[in-house]
Amino acid sequence: MPGPAFEVVRGPAPLVLIAPHGGRRDSVRRPWTAGGLKTNDLHTAALTAELAVATAASALVNTDLDRNDVDLNRVT
Repeated sequence: MPGPAFEVVRGPAPLVLIAPHGGRRDSVRRPWTAGGLKTNDLHTAALTAELAVATAASALVNTDLDRNDVDLNRVT
């Protein structure tokens, strides 16, 4: 796995934000996404990290991996 897959934001508030929809699509395994659509959900990762800082929450943010590989609603 190249580089860190998730960004961890630690905050003192009793709130945890999770953003599995950031990251990049794997255009080798999913070639139909190769036409310039390499981001899963635009700005989801950055917005969640900013929201965590603004609310003093903790967050686990997918910054690199294809969401189809890490989103527990999609993993079989």
